[in-house]
Amino acid sequence: MTTTAVVSALRGAMTTATSDPTRSYQRKVMVGPRRPIWVVVATWQRVD
Repeated sequence: MTTTAVVSALRGAMTTATSDPTRSYQRKVMVGPRRPIWVVVATWQRVD
């Protein structure tokens, strides 16, 4: 994964999470291969 892709993913996750945290978190976690990064992103958001 490139840095640009990571930044893009973080921005997308933050934007979506802002509108609906619970649904966004659950939907992202259920997306197969991408699961690990979304779990990390969601955890980081909750801690932050």
